[in-house]
Amino acid sequence: MRKLRSYLTVRQSMGVDLLMQILQRKPFIIFNLSLLASFLRTFVVSWLHVEKYEEETLLR
Repeated sequence: MRKLRSYLTVRQSMGVDLLMQILQRKPFIIFNLSLLASFLRTFVVSWLHVEKYEEETLLR
């Protein structure tokens, strides 16, 4: 479980770095917004998946 969480943390920090790079390039702002939306959706889905997984392991 800890391995999964650390993997997600690494993935999320990489995503944040990517996000910062993207946001610095202002001309692509509309493209950025769609990318940001998809990134946030991925982030939330992965986070919820971990929460659900933790609950299932705790219930056992």
